[in-house]
Amino acid sequence: MKEKQERYIDVNFASDIFGVSKNTVTGYCRKGEIKGCKKDDNGRWLIPYDSIKPLSKHQKVIVLQSILIVKNNPQKKPQWFFEDEKACGLELTYKYLYDHGYIESYKKTKKSVIKAEKIQLTDEGMKLALSGGNKARLDITTLSTLLGLATQFASLYFQYLSLK
Repeated sequence: MKEKQERYIDVNFASDIFGVSKNTVTGYCRKGEIKGCKKDDNGRWLIPYDSIKPLSKHQKVIVLQSILIVKNNPQKKPQWFFEDEKACGLELTYKYLYDHGYIESYKKTKKSVIKAEKIQLTDEGMKLALSGGNKARLDITTLSTLLGLATQFASLYFQYLSLK
């Protein structure tokens, strides 16, 4: 069986894609906020080409609260949850949360859509979602903010795919 070869980008390229400084990307790597990054023989950070920009604490709260909204009020799930590009962005967002221990595993349905109402938050994820309290409103505007994040991640993902 042929082993899959990992592809990496450097800090310069990641900073352009993420829209942040090189120092910020280096900080993400040092703190373990980008899964799978490593140093090369010359001490330079290598970042998996399909990585996404780490979520800020506020963004994590928004996504986790959105999951809770959909779990408790399935009728509030917006139609865009089913659009391919945004579903791709949501999948990347959920993968990020899973990789960092905020949600339990997530599964795709036959239609390649992850059902937010089936996602379970870990204790850490629930604590973070509830810590948002007054900063993030638990209503449909929270879902609109999530749409912006999902669209951003989908856009970055398609940029990465173009590297292939």
